[in-house]
Amino acid sequence: MPSNIRVAHYFLENYEYFVKTKKYEKATKTNTHLTDLIENNIDTTSEDMRLFGKKIREDKLFVESILIFDAASTLSKKIENPEEKLKMIQFCVEGMMWTNIAMIEEDPDMKVAVKDHVIPLMRGKLHCMERTSSVNEQYKCLRVSSVLHAIQWSQMLVDQLKEAEQTLREALKRMDEAFGENKIKHRVYGDLLNNLGCVCDATPRYEEAASLYEQAIDAFEAATDYGGDEKRRKRDIEQSGRNLRRVWYARKWLVM
Repeated sequence: MPSNIRVAHYFLENYEYFVKTKKYEKATKTNTHLTDLIENNIDTTSEDMRLFGKKIREDKLFVESILIFDAASTLSKKIENPEEKLKMIQFCVEGMMWTNIAMIEEDPDMKVAVKDHVIPLMRGKLHCMERTSSVNEQYKCLRVSSVLHAIQWSQMLVDQLKEAEQTLREALKRMDEAFGENKIKHRVYGDLLNNLGCVCDATPRYEEAASLYEQAIDAFEAATDYGGDEKRRKRDIEQSGRNLRRVWYARKWLVM
């Protein structure tokens, strides 16, 4: 915990108790009280809190990590630069996603908390992003789409396939409206297509899944925002390629 808010340990313990006993309204109030405390500590930034959330996740303090990422996101309102504010919210929601993955792997019973408490928290961050003004709409779209991608991952973790598909289609629609044909230049667009393919694959809708995997490969190949990380591009293409081959085999056995 950042040194000037060590008293917040009390809130961490309460939050864990409320989440594990499904008292989500009280858990939310705990977050509000913690955020109020943090705001009175001017040396504690949103980034300080985000890094702390990441650290305690590594220590397997998963529920507490969710609280800290949520508080860090709320604290982003103190960031004056709107682009930096959106980026911080995105990073905090993605931090929640990685915590959800680790938490459910450790304890599958926590799926209920993720579904009923954490995913609604993540969704709430979208409203904060939408209210952020004086920022380029295409930049905002990329950040929002990344948050929707993180939400969709969490929905699939708790077997909300229908909801995950709706989230992915919402993000793809936003990308199309903001970028038109240039949407293919952004890696997140390929991620969204690949993951929608996974949903169709699981439903199962193999023809649609195969088409989406093919589109994802095209998008990864065309993306211009890998920042020179060609190994990552190769991994993304190979993943969609493996998914496509799996669908081909599934279709083959289906018609035999």
